Amino acid sequence: VPEGNVVTLSFRIFDLEADSQCRYDYLDIYNGYSNLVQKLGRFCGTFRPGTQISTTNTMTLEMVTDGETQTRGFLAYFSGTKPYTNGMWLHFC
Repeated sequence: VPEGNVVTLSFRIFDLEADSQCRYDYLDIYNGYSNLVQKLGRFCGTFRPGTQISTTNTMTLEMVTDGETQTRGFLAYFSGTKPYTNGMWLHFC
């Protein structure tokens, strides 16, 4: 998204192979331009992740699958928003 914005990612559908340790099919989300930065989370199964927000204008998604169990996958939307709301700076931890 444009510089000065943060990435907001939300899911409408999330359906990957379920595993308690997300070993087979999963989606990793990173707070930046590569998978060498802070990982925001690893997600699998059918529980739709909450909205993910970066601290910069980039976010990386990496999906891994073993090709065994087939499910619907995921449908996600992203947007760029200013990290400034209601007269206060938003702080992300």
